[in-house]
Amino acid sequence: MINILKPKKRAKKDPVFSDLMKDAETANERDIVQTPLLAIIVTTSLDRLNFVSFINSVVTWDEKQ
Repeated sequence: MINILKPKKRAKKDPVFSDLMKDAETANERDIVQTPLLAIIVTTSLDRLNFVSFINSVVTWDEKQ
């Protein structure tokens, strides 16, 4: 019963989250001159798995569009 009356502790600010938010706010102001490594890895992996051809073989495209 006593625990209910105690005020909850405030969560501490996470410095990593704060840094990410600052980067996101300034991202519109920067020009990207390099492709992120993660994008290169994902693209290469999907190419090796023939992802595009697999999707095209499974999906039935609507010819009216």
